[in-house]
Amino acid sequence: PSVTPSPTATLTPAITPDVTLSPTVSPVVTVSVTPTPSPTPETDPNAQQVVIEDQTVQAGDTFTVAVTFKNNPGLTGFEMKVGYDSEYLELVDSEEADYSGLIMNAPKAGQYNIIWDDGSKLHTDPIAVKLIFTVNDGVTGQTQIKISYVENEPPYDLDDNSLQFELVNANIGINPTTT
Repeated sequence: PSVTPSPTATLTPAITPDVTLSPTVSPVVTVSVTPTPSPTPETDPNAQQVVIEDQTVQAGDTFTVAVTFKNNPGLTGFEMKVGYDSEYLELVDSEEADYSGLIMNAPKAGQYNIIWDDGSKLHTDPIAVKLIFTVNDGVTGQTQIKISYVENEPPYDLDDNSLQFELVNANIGINPTTT
């Protein structure tokens, strides 16, 4: 009798890799807001101005702005309003600077009135008042602090002549709070 060999199966071991997945890391994006200056025409460097300077702050910050007279020829009085968006900023305090005897009040959120009158002499001092603001938590973007005259009456001199000051508003850039 003849024997026919039976096929023999050869087993090849299968390798199952031990896979460990690492967590996926997403990049952290930091957004920075820089105030965009309002387009202004070329200004004479000797122009009379009432200015609040631009600033960049963070949500939750407290910061100070000065209401400043530039190229002040001498005045004896003024009535101004400072306006701001109360959804972004809260006015927390004010300080007299170079002008004593200011009458200051906040008739409503978002508005601050400054009245000063010294009919006895001319004042050429630069800083009228310093205003202290807190940026509301959670806000970002850009807002303005605006200056205007009460009832469109500009500052005046010893003879009650109107002084024409250009009003320069502040752009306030608000960055997110960093942790």
